[in-house]
Amino acid sequence: MKKDLKSFWISNTICKHCIPPRTLLESLEELAEEELEVILIENLEALYLVAKDFKSFYLKLTKLRDLSIQKKHYLVLSVNKDILENGEWDILTSEFKYIP
Repeated sequence: MKKDLKSFWISNTICKHCIPPRTLLESLEELAEEELEVILIENLEALYLVAKDFKSFYLKLTKLRDLSIQKKHYLVLSVNKDILENGEWDILTSEFKYIP
C-alpha cells in the first residue's frame, strides 16, 4: 500500500517546503491533529533555540506527545543533547524513550 509522505524542512529560508522553527514550534498541536502515521522532527534543537525557555519548549513537546498518543501516531524526535543545559536532557528522557 502506497502512502503519500508529507515533509518539510525546518529552516528560515523561504522555499516551498520550508517552515521556520518558531512557526513549527507554535503549530505543533495542529501538526498532531493531522491524519499522519509518523511525526519525525529532526534537528529539534532548532525549536529549542527559538523557544523562550526550556519549560515552554518542554510543555509543547509533551503536548505533542500526548496528542500523538491519542491519535496513534508514532513520534520520533532527534536532538543533539549537547545543546541542552544541565538537567534538561534528564527531563526530556524521563518523558520520551531514548534510543541511542
